[in-house]
Amino acid sequence: MNKEQETEVMQTPEPRTSGGASALSELRKKREAIGQERRLKLEIPGYDGELVAVYKPIEWDRLKKVADKAEKSGAHRKELNAQADTIALACVTILGRKEGTDEMVPMHELYPAEFGDSPAVYDSRLAKALGFEADTARQCVLRLFNNDLAVTAHQNELGEWMQSSRIEDDESF
Repeated sequence: MNKEQETEVMQTPEPRTSGGASALSELRKKREAIGQERRLKLEIPGYDGELVAVYKPIEWDRLKKVADKAEKSGAHRKELNAQADTIALACVTILGRKEGTDEMVPMHELYPAEFGDSPAVYDSRLAKALGFEADTARQCVLRLFNNDLAVTAHQNELGEWMQSSRIEDDESF
């Protein structure tokens, strides 16, 4: 780096013309928005938009526990297991398409006999409703997706969203 470049890097950017107080106010609003409850809707792969999961961010400590548990297991599929566990842990509810419409509705509202009043998540109720067996949330994710690489891709998209603080990345629920 030459002297000219060093000077250029060290220079302070010109302030915006909108005024200091209003710019600071905008930053405060953005910070508050970042702290708001966020949700992401992602289609569950393979179901042509008929099933959509709604996710929330997971705190670092909980993610670390998932990773540590998978690492200690020594299973040859430990990374995949951790991805499935992360997907299950972040899930708030699963939506299904209301028959004859484009409207996505919580599965427990569409099928109260199968889910009762509790939101459908990756569990044995969802497995039973969709015609397969699963004793754990991990098994439910793996059997519902029925494609290991789709689990990885889905978790990657979820992970990227959790890392982002951009409000425009959220899908409102």
